[in-house]
Amino acid sequence: MSSRRAALFWLVLASALGPVAAVSTHAGVAEAAPGGQYRPGMRVRAKRTCTVQGYEVKKGVVLSVVAVQTGDKGKTVAVDLSFSGMTISNVPASVVDGLFSPA
Repeated sequence: MSSRRAALFWLVLASALGPVAAVSTHAGVAEAAPGGQYRPGMRVRAKRTCTVQGYEVKKGVVLSVVAVQTGDKGKTVAVDLSFSGMTISNVPASVVDGLFSPA
């Protein structure tokens, strides 16, 4: 009888703690999701050789999106791009749309 009681105890305990154990707690930074198609960490490729705020970017070069600035209504206004340790800040979203494609 003792083993049945122990088995029943563990079964009841496991079923009671199951939903609690299924919830994962992840400590991270809470950031608002950008409203546009760009997100930090995304990579974009230059469609053609171009100049972006004084930097010459050759066709096919891959840049990383570092930050996304959004407007009051959540629309993407500007993007910060990074390559080779340099950051190009506040590139208008319309310029990024015209010159780059997702990599």
